[in-house]
This record gives sequence, structure tokens and C-alpha cells, in this order.
Amino acid sequence: MESLVQSAPAQAATSTPGAAHRRKLPLKCQVRLVSLEALSKPRVEILKALAEYRWLLTRQIHFLVYPPETLVQQTQGDLARLKDFGLIDSFVAFPERGRASPYGWLLCKAGADLLGISYDRHYQRRPNAYQLAHRDDQIELLRQVHLSTGWSLVKPGIYSKAHPMPRLTSQAWLISEVSCRQEEAWAEIYRQAGYDISDLKREIDSRRIIKDFPSQCNDYVAFTGQQDYAVVFVLFPPDASAKTMLSRLDLYQPVALRRKIYLYALFNNQQLVERYQELFKATGWWGVATAAEVGAILQLVPQETRKANNRVLAAAASCS
Repeated sequence: MESLVQSAPAQAATSTPGAAHRRKLPLKCQVRLVSLEALSKPRVEILKALAEYRWLLTRQIHFLVYPPETLVQQTQGDLARLKDFGLIDSFVAFPERGRASPYGWLLCKAGADLLGISYDRHYQRRPNAYQLAHRDDQIELLRQVHLSTGWSLVKPGIYSKAHPMPRLTSQAWLISEVSCRQEEAWAEIYRQAGYDISDLKREIDSRRIIKDFPSQCNDYVAFTGQQDYAVVFVLFPPDASAKTMLSRLDLYQPVALRRKIYLYALFNNQQLVERYQELFKATGWWGVATAAEVGAILQLVPQETRKANNRVLAAAASCS
């Protein structure tokens, strides 16, 4: 499949979004009466994907909605039909490329009405170069986890006044659970070495109430089916400020101190990785990478965790 991280990073690095990028798209949707039940499953999934992501390029929709063996012509045909119905509209993603530019797609009000969701103004805003690059990174992150056997992904939730963030997010629960499981594994090593671990067990159990963790963290968390391993991926937009990065460092400081969950800052390209790696690696527990490297990171996590357990085992044996 065509790479999902292409020339958008270069655009983000060289192009500053101007007023033309921020204007609302002229939606020329000629609505035709159609019911949700009359649409094929892929066409319904396209509408749902656009409702979630606001806008997507053709190749991104192809990955999110269709099986890998599906020809891109099928995707293009379904998109054209939905546009004919007036449910979605298209735009040229990179006008400066002329005919070589891919098309982007977004939801029309009729499409939102068909799904039974409110049609907010953000659905009409054309993405700028930074946002296009960031969307590529989001889809690439999903693709990398999808290709990693045994791993699943919790995505950031979309919250508002009408749909407020819960006191405890799914990500916070996962971080706490996996961290406690790792501590239990280490405690078992010490128990087998002859140590009384009753106090340690009580402390671990008390931590399951999330008192030491950011209960409202809302980033990507990859985890294995048995919740033996977890990795937090903080995906920064290409134009993210230093203030934003420092706030994430503060948020996850309790997690970093426990050293049971892997933390990675993800950036759009290698130049940004090199620019900010000192900031994150100085903490001693953050990794820095691009979204395209996520698969390789996930492959190493079990191996690195076993190494850490072996070090604990060696320490316990030397003290017994």
C-alpha cells in the first residue's frame, strides 16, 4: 500500500499556513434523498470516518475503511457516489501541486444529518499544511499498531461541554493496570527469593486507585491483549509549541518515575525528532521517534521488559 507518510512533512516544514488555508470550504452539496439503510457498509463507514476525523485524504479513507486487498478504484467509486448524493464534498489537498495533488474529503450537513450528529462549523474548515501532515501521522500510527501482532490501541477521545471528559479515562486505567502488573511481577521475583512482600503488595493494590497517575490523560496508548505491556505515544503536531511539550512532560512525570510504562514523543519528521530529543531524553525515561517507527518500538517492548525483569531477579538474588 502507498505510504501514508509522504510529502506532507516536507510541506509542513516549508509552508506556513495563511489566511487561504483557514477559510471555510464552499460546500456545493446537491442533496439527494437517501437513507442510511440504503447505503453499503463501506459507504456508511466513510461517513463515520469523516465524522470522527473531520476530513481525510483518499488514501487515508482507503486504509481506514477497506480490507487491504481492495482496489483503490473501489474507494474512489464509493466516494464519488457519496458526493453525488450530497453527503460529502471534496477539496484539493495541495493546490500548489496542481493535478498531482490528492483529493481530500469532508462531511456535508446532509451526511451529518444522516448519521444523526450535529453539524458544527469545524467540519467546513479547510486543513492547513500542518494539519494535513498531522493527519498523516495519526493514520500512520494506526497502521503501525494494526500491523503489530498482539497489540491494540486506545485513541484520544473527543470531549466537549456536551460530552465532558470522564474522571478516569480509558488510557489512565490502562496505564495504572499495566504498571501495577509489572510491579506485581517484580514483587513475585522478590517473594521467590525469600522476601516478605506483604507490605509491597498492599502498596501496589492501593495504587490501582490511580492516585499516582494522571487520571485524565488523553493520548494514544498501545497495549497487549493481556495488558502485560503498554506504551504511551504522545503525537505532537508539526507546529506544537515548547509549552505544549513541557505540559506533557509534567502530566506524565508520575508515570516516568515509576518506570513501568514506556513513554514516547512522536514527531512528524526526523528533523523535529533531532530538535527535541534532548528535551525528552533528559528525563531519562522518554523515547523520541516518528510515527513510522512505532511498529519497531512495539516489537522491542517485550524484550526490553524481560531484560528489566532479569535485572530485578539478579538484584534480588544478590541480596538474598
